[in-house]
Amino acid sequence: MPSTDTAPSLEPVWASTARALAPALPWSGERAFDVVVVGAGIVGATAARELAARGSRVALVEAADRVGCGVTGQSTAKVTAGHGLRLSQVRAQHGQEAADEYASAAVVGLAYVRKHGADAAEAQLAPAAHDLYCSDREQLGRLIEHVRDATECGLTVEAPALDAALPYPAAYVVRYPDQLLVDPVGYVRHLVDDAVGHGVELLTGVTAHGLGDGRVLRTSAGSLRGEHVLLTTHVPFPVRSLAFALVEQQRHYAVAGTVDAAVAMSYDVSGGWSTRPLPPDPDGSPRALVVGPGHATGRPDPTASMHRLHVWAQSHLDMRVTHAWSTQDAFSTDGLPLVGGVSDHEHVLIATGFGAWGLTLGTAAALDLVHAVVGEPVHATTWSPRRGSLVTHPTTSLRVTARTAANLAGSVAPWSGRQEHRLSPGQGTVVRERGEHVAVSRDADGVVRAVSARCTHLRCLVAWNAEASTWDCECHGSRFAPDGRVLHGPATEPLEDRAVPADNPETD
Repeated sequence: MPSTDTAPSLEPVWASTARALAPALPWSGERAFDVVVVGAGIVGATAARELAARGSRVALVEAADRVGCGVTGQSTAKVTAGHGLRLSQVRAQHGQEAADEYASAAVVGLAYVRKHGADAAEAQLAPAAHDLYCSDREQLGRLIEHVRDATECGLTVEAPALDAALPYPAAYVVRYPDQLLVDPVGYVRHLVDDAVGHGVELLTGVTAHGLGDGRVLRTSAGSLRGEHVLLTTHVPFPVRSLAFALVEQQRHYAVAGTVDAAVAMSYDVSGGWSTRPLPPDPDGSPRALVVGPGHATGRPDPTASMHRLHVWAQSHLDMRVTHAWSTQDAFSTDGLPLVGGVSDHEHVLIATGFGAWGLTLGTAAALDLVHAVVGEPVHATTWSPRRGSLVTHPTTSLRVTARTAANLAGSVAPWSGRQEHRLSPGQGTVVRERGEHVAVSRDADGVVRAVSARCTHLRCLVAWNAEASTWDCECHGSRFAPDGRVLHGPATEPLEDRAVPADNPETD
């Protein structure tokens, strides 16, 4: 089985295109803008750029010191209207109007990226077909039905496609022609540069901690007031939005490297395997990226999932892996994104739940947020965060609630965890010390860190993710660095520091 001579990079393949920005300096008093946008990923960058182009005074708040390196920069970076069988699922569950809006939104998002990435060298925009296929015959009927659904929703599909460069023979192939590949970090950086050129004030290294009277955003650098506040982080943090309970965060694993032959942009509706070509390496060898099936954040076993992906990529594509990382996606209760006003606070708007297809759907959602702010009709009326189907189709929220209840119940039960914390480099565990759960980890250099094991969102216990060296919360998907820093919301506060426990913590 082929392998690389050195360990693969644990950053996404396009992370090297990011550039560090100086963090914003703290300010005194309360700064006022027309619109405050939280999160400089695909949704936030697009919305900020469009609002500023319309004359709004906009602040764009980003917790990292590099834009586009969060969820957007960890993605597969396919810009396509072919979202697996999602359109067919939307049509079956919500009807023709919702399916038409979904398909149209995907087309709108694709067109916007094509237009705004065309003149940006850093976006590395490239045309490509997207092939949906089934690797076994069990999904054959559903894939054939999908052709009917897509055609009746106005999408252009070709079936069967017989010349696809797929990892192995397929029972049936559906092709979406004239789709796009993009460097997501370069593209978002271009959007942000364009937004700044239109007058947007970019505040990097600034974390959001909460909303005051609904229009005042409390941050690590000071308070910001906006006539509208757009929460375009992966999962919006306000408890009143209930977004954390209406979406399930899932981890997916990605590898990239050199391969022996060109690979198509494809998605296997049978097994969940997703491939896309990458620009060749400096020697001219073809490269590819593969993403595998996912699991709920905080659930075991990340290491097994990554190993399975390595085996698949090497056995099917003869890949020499150079990069390996994980992504995080939000899947809504009823299969549609959540975009629009939160409860009766129409000046606070959210966007989440794109189900792993955020480059097109997130772009369309950003444009709808802009329409809502300026008082124009929104495109996707079925995407409201207050729609009834979020309650009438509760599968996801029930699953999330059940995990939360089990986690909280288990955390007050008699302690049955590990009795010691003599950890090897790269390991972490939760122990009980003086009646409190403490998360202890040891990094590659042997440094031991200890933080509270209680997620700062709703107090669930976190678990160690050995593949990413993070503390993950299975309840609502928050993730933390070993030192407690927030990596993914809905949590906004870090895990508190704790003293490294003694060798024999309490065991009840």
